[in-house]
Amino acid sequence: MHWGINYLREDIQDLRAEHREFRADVKAEFAAVRREMQDAYARLDAKIDSRFHLLLIAMIGLNGMLAGLMTALIKL
Repeated sequence: MHWGINYLREDIQDLRAEHREFRADVKAEFAAVRREMQDAYARLDAKIDSRFHLLLIAMIGLNGMLAGLMTALIKL
């Protein structure tokens, strides 16, 4: 009976060690996925920022041309 309990205890310790290793692997994979998602978000954010700046410049230019046209029409 004593030997059976010792074997059971060793098996439980082995299972706990495997469980710890599995959790460490899962944690590492989640960290890698998190880094990839952050990189993808940063690239997307940079694209959106550059397009927003272009749109803002175009809107300012068009508003300037519209203001000039309105001023020219008022002076007629």
